[in-house]
Amino acid sequence: MFKKGNILHIPKYRFNDGEIKHTGKFLVILYNDNNVSIVASLTTSKNHIPDIDLKTGCIDVPDKQIHCYHFPKNKKNCQNDFSFELNTFVYFLSNIFKEQISYYESMYNSKIEVIGTLLLDEYRDILYCAYKSKYLKMNIKYLLEKQLNELYNAE
Repeated sequence: MFKKGNILHIPKYRFNDGEIKHTGKFLVILYNDNNVSIVASLTTSKNHIPDIDLKTGCIDVPDKQIHCYHFPKNKKNCQNDFSFELNTFVYFLSNIFKEQISYYESMYNSKIEVIGTLLLDEYRDILYCAYKSKYLKMNIKYLLEKQLNELYNAE
């Protein structure tokens, strides 16, 4: 379930501040550390990107403090042809974190659903986009660099 590249759906997602999102949240697994911890990112359909800067994939607009990844609506980006119904974004300023897998297992029990696994190119693109973000903590950046090296050395 917590494999690299998986998109998970968590109904009634609980944020760190205690707020519960009743419509659920999508979680993209960027790195799995030997099934102990994961680096993951939350998605949102809230678009904070000016139209002039909006494009598919990695968006970096340093003068506007924007660094995110955009999944266009209805674009198949998973091996099972899953696509988001709305334009969907991963903002790396605040929505990427490292967490113990046991946290999700205890918090959500069996309520987590695997929606799909990103196509390899899509996974590589979002991973590299996250890695290039100046907003990441160094410990997360290190793990993503490690994952990128494994991907590129496997080719």
